[in-house]
Amino acid sequence: MKYKIAKNISYRMLENDIVILNHESGYYYVLNETASKIWEFLFVKKVKLRDTIENFVSEYKIEEQILKYLLQASC
Repeated sequence: MKYKIAKNISYRMLENDIVILNHESGYYYVLNETASKIWEFLFVKKVKLRDTIENFVSEYKIEEQILKYLLQASC
């Protein structure tokens, strides 16, 4: 499954963080370096979720179930 950024969302990279703006609500969100990396994998590089999870499990030595839970909780 590939993810797509909604039309009412824009984002910019600022140093190691990504700032996301929801044009409908006017709210903005700042992603930390790790969350920004996940955003980049899914939305910029168009890496599949399964491959993104495998990469982060390997790189950060986190259990797959914990990573999946954290990703679902943040959506």
